[in-house]
Amino acid sequence: MFSRIARAVVAGALLAFGTMAAAQQYPTKPVRLIVPFPAGQATDLAARLIAEALGKEWGQSVVVENIGGGAGIPGMVAAKNAPADGYTLAMGTSAVLVVNPAIMSTIPYDPLNDFVLIGPVFRNPLIIVATEKSPYRSVKDLVEAAKKTPGKLNWGYPGAGTTQHLTGELFKQVAGVDIQGVMYKGSAAAVQDLLGGQIELSVDGIGPNLPHIKSGKLRALASTGERYRSSLRNTAMPSSMLPARSASARDRPRRRHPAGCAGRRSTSSGAAASRRRCRARSAAG
Repeated sequence: MFSRIARAVVAGALLAFGTMAAAQQYPTKPVRLIVPFPAGQATDLAARLIAEALGKEWGQSVVVENIGGGAGIPGMVAAKNAPADGYTLAMGTSAVLVVNPAIMSTIPYDPLNDFVLIGPVFRNPLIIVATEKSPYRSVKDLVEAAKKTPGKLNWGYPGAGTTQHLTGELFKQVAGVDIQGVMYKGSAAAVQDLLGGQIELSVDGIGPNLPHIKSGKLRALASTGERYRSSLRNTAMPSSMLPARSASARDRPRRRHPAGCAGRRSTSSGAAASRRRCRARSAAG
């Protein structure tokens, strides 16, 4: 869950690709791309880059629809219940494909049988971030302060059961600290409260925080990524606080998707271009 949070595009229904493989003129109408999270989060930003690239290649609109809340479940259910005509896609993440089935006794969708994986989009390392006025300059500073004042510090995260939430809880467990969690409906709200001083720390993706890090308003204390952007120098997470193996959507057993459209779309020039743009935009700074 730390460094290999693979974002993947998932088909809205299993039969979509069997039908689409036989259709030579797909798509003949706008395509719906569901993001099971609020606007402004890393998955949403990636989806909009993908929609733009595929729209240009296909000559049809790819409309991004945010269905946030509920740990991503409402969005994935909407994708599952969409007509099996290939015109509804969804952005799947480790949270909705791996974490939800692992921590919930029941969920109203089956990650293995209700969706077909098309291909990975990008990896989104997480960061621990504080404001510029924070006395913490490193993870060491944070841990020392948290141990001196158990339960006094607080940190924000976007949604229960998300990779951000679990990463924060794992950090607390490994570091042996008590930091109070504050749940938000999305990254945008958490960033806003962090900037406003309502919370002291946040565990989140780089995307929503990077502009404020570059402007000097926020300070990244640690990054779970294996590669570090210039704006995140010296933020490597101490190896003692990393799990032996990171979880990924790729760790789920794979089903063979039908030959045809699924394979063609995952390697299309539009998809490839959008992946390159995601990497370039994420690495900026």
